[in-house]
Amino acid sequence: MMELWPPSWLSPSQPTSATPGFALSFNGANALLGGTTPFIVTWLIKVTGSPLAPAVYLTVIALIAMVAIFRSRAIHGSELTEEQAHSEL
Repeated sequence: MMELWPPSWLSPSQPTSATPGFALSFNGANALLGGTTPFIVTWLIKVTGSPLAPAVYLTVIALIAMVAIFRSRAIHGSELTEEQAHSEL
């Protein structure tokens, strides 16, 4: 369920012309992190010997995501025009 909100939250913050690039980068990140996570956490458990290693990995990824969310601009409830989108890039 957690994965359902980012596209609906991030898409309106981008100009319409950036939609293909946004979709490619968003889905690429999902494939990169989602596809490699099982291998990385298995390796972390083997290297550290701790069954809590996956929790540390996911916490680090979550903290990186939180920084990105807090640094993004808030536009909820407002119209985003092409002019506004390009003026803040």
